[in-house]
Amino acid sequence: MENEPPVEKFSVSYLRDAIRSHLREEEVSDELKKFVKGDDVQQILDELKNSGFVDKFVTSISQKTSHGDLTDGFAEKGGEASHRISGRRLFVAVKRGRGLLEYVPHGAPNFEGVYVCGELFGQRFRSEIVPAAPEVDFQRRGCIHLPEVTLPNDPNMLLNFSQQLHLVMIATQTSTLPSGSSLYDEMKRRVDASRGESSSERTAPRLIGVCCVDWRKAMTAAGRDVQIVAEFVAPHQCERALVGTVEVRVGLEPGFLCPLAKGILTAHQEQERQEVDGALSKFHKQLDQFWATCVKANPLLRKAPLVLSVRGEDDLERPCCSFVRPLQLSRLIACPREAARFISLFNDRISSSNNRCWLRLHSLLALKSATEEERALLLCSILLGFGLDAWVCWGVGLNGEQSWVLTIDGESQSLWDVHTGHQYELPFDSASAPPLVKLNGAFNHESVQVNVGEEVPGQLMIRDIDFDDPFTWKRLRVTSQTAMGSYWSGVDLAAPSYPVDIEVGVETAVRRIVCEHRRETHDIQRTRFDESLEHMLMPLLVEYENEVLLSASHPQGGGFHEGIKKHIPKGWMVQGVPHHFNHADVVRIGCQLFDDETTYDLFGIDIPGAKFMIRAKASVYPDGFVSLWVLIGVKYPSRNDEDF
Repeated sequence: MENEPPVEKFSVSYLRDAIRSHLREEEVSDELKKFVKGDDVQQILDELKNSGFVDKFVTSISQKTSHGDLTDGFAEKGGEASHRISGRRLFVAVKRGRGLLEYVPHGAPNFEGVYVCGELFGQRFRSEIVPAAPEVDFQRRGCIHLPEVTLPNDPNMLLNFSQQLHLVMIATQTSTLPSGSSLYDEMKRRVDASRGESSSERTAPRLIGVCCVDWRKAMTAAGRDVQIVAEFVAPHQCERALVGTVEVRVGLEPGFLCPLAKGILTAHQEQERQEVDGALSKFHKQLDQFWATCVKANPLLRKAPLVLSVRGEDDLERPCCSFVRPLQLSRLIACPREAARFISLFNDRISSSNNRCWLRLHSLLALKSATEEERALLLCSILLGFGLDAWVCWGVGLNGEQSWVLTIDGESQSLWDVHTGHQYELPFDSASAPPLVKLNGAFNHESVQVNVGEEVPGQLMIRDIDFDDPFTWKRLRVTSQTAMGSYWSGVDLAAPSYPVDIEVGVETAVRRIVCEHRRETHDIQRTRFDESLEHMLMPLLVEYENEVLLSASHPQGGGFHEGIKKHIPKGWMVQGVPHHFNHADVVRIGCQLFDDETTYDLFGIDIPGAKFMIRAKASVYPDGFVSLWVLIGVKYPSRNDEDF
């Protein structure tokens, strides 16, 4: 009837009518039909499950549903569109971790902690930092909103959302001071515990392991959580060693009245594996033919460092193109230059060319460190998201293999240094050229380019790049069937912190460190600071960041010294050292300041009446990344100073 309200999927009446229809089609016995006459839905479902009927019934629905209906209105975060979330949520509980033997041979210092980060459909959660040990108790519960589908009460509608729950376990220095410990004492303890290591090795977070969990298992349970033992492996090691397990529980709210049959999920997972294997096989055949063509054109390519396929976290040898995709991560990264600066703030992660493994985007953000190649992948993806024609380039620099990002805009071409964020316009003369000797190849999400031109040893690449030149470049177009989709999924970046809070917190902490160090080491009971001079130095700190952002000369050049001469009265003696940090952890900052001999010597100046300067300036970026300049200085009193 026209005014009759629609029947809700899997209501009692819907189930009864659907079962009657299916019973007629299957011509089952009259004995089974008796169960349909009652109103006890649970009894009906139990009996039909035991008979195998539910599996057949749900399979028939899955086969009649088009692929387009399964993904209607959904696109991965950070891609060309954003998905519409539904009212159904996935709750993830990260419980106890066991067998974390990563720390036993290293003897983890007691100030080190571990935590777990999770991501699914661009939504993330993070556990608290707990003390590092072979067994830890995370006890973290996260909530993920599932995508909206056409038939919300049919679990089959979510089967094709194969993106897995991605978990990363990381070790880091804890920011909480031990009971009764001062900031200065904690800093000294960390320095003493890490003798022989550089400041970057001592302070940077470390990757323990990664794990992927199929969240769809939660659809197989009716009104209860599903317990999964997640096995964490170390993808950055030569052998994917098991580093520990974590108990994970997943559950849906609201659940499905008619859960997904386990057999259907298993069959669907097997089908997905076969599709991936088929795509990999097809790609490698295509790659072998393409490589043979390139080597025939230039036999020297046999020794060239080319990266056409790379191992991912899942241990699959994937096309390099599948690691790049247009990403629109945050409106807080508003232009290509800001994107390049954001990428330059990642810590360096060393990876051997013999054991190359590219991590997922979520792993890079959680770890806040990346290899040179991973920096290039992320910068290229963000620039593609801005609509630029961007390419990841690999070649040979003055110090060996090197990765860059190339952008082409009509007649304009630029190379981007992924470490500094500097942009170099092509063509460039030898005086302004980046340290790149030869460009061997390039790729993006659509194709691979290989340089088959003759190699001139030692010649700087100073000319324009013309991918349309058939005598210099060979192209391999990668189709969606061979690219296996994107290895990276977009994520929502967290909003940045308020910069003034960071600046004031760092300045206060560094003042405490300086005062305690001078009192303990040099028996100087009073340390004074020149607040007026500190304020006058702020424009210099702003200049440092602007010069880096605008790809100008290094800010520790003449700008700093000229500013000192301009702002300091004649006759005063001033020494100052600017430092740059990509974090705001005050204990880590203290450790790094003490590693610098010049700064350490400044701390020890014991001239009566000396005044110190400490000023911080923070430029904040999404997801906790920060470009922090800290100026440490001291002013010697002149004979005209009242304090002399």
